[in-house]
Amino acid sequence: MNNVGLVGTIYKEMRYIEKKGDIPSFISFKLRVFNYFDKKKNKEMYSYIPCSASDWVANHIHKYFKSGSAIIINDAKIVNNNWEDKDGNKHYDLVVSVSGVQFPVTDYKEQPVQPKPYSTEVNEPQDETTDYPTDEEFAEMFGESDTFPF
Repeated sequence: MNNVGLVGTIYKEMRYIEKKGDIPSFISFKLRVFNYFDKKKNKEMYSYIPCSASDWVANHIHKYFKSGSAIIINDAKIVNNNWEDKDGNKHYDLVVSVSGVQFPVTDYKEQPVQPKPYSTEVNEPQDETTDYPTDEEFAEMFGESDTFPF
């Protein structure tokens, strides 16, 4: 199964090519996705994932999203993008081929995430006793009936 879902922000500028004749429109961009917080460097670490889309999805992304926009990729797959440069060198890349996107609930701003300090305090055990009603108290609350409303 090759099904990808990602949430991130569009990094830098997108490359968009309009439809020409039978050739559908095409867009490529890098998606910036949070990885982890590096305590030694005291900063967040990100992955930059190459993505592409064609036809109506490319048009939609080009029209409604821009560099820095939050985006949810809800339908995509990983594909090979093998190519040869002008010097004859072969390149083998993986790209996320996007088939569906959606707007996030809000256009979030990436907030710096600071790790919470570890506590060295020993927690006292919690009182594990809970006061449940007795059978008599339960009967007073719900009546003596054998039938319950649920």
